Amino acid sequence: MSYGGTGDVMAGVMSALRAQKLDMMEACMSSVAGHARAGTIVRNATGEIGWNASLVEQTSRALLNK
Repeated sequence: MSYGGTGDVMAGVMSALRAQKLDMMEACMSSVAGHARAGTIVRNATGEIGWNASLVEQTSRALLNK
């Protein structure tokens, strides 16, 4: 994903997972995998034009809370 702010979303998820005492490698792998999945869900729902980091953040939150 090369939309402004999406990397910040992933970094925030990674930081939040580390704050919850997850191992560094697990936090990194989980945040990258979740970020990729969230991006795919957003793209499939909206197409490739017209979405932003807020959509990725909302989708990431929904995935993490399952």
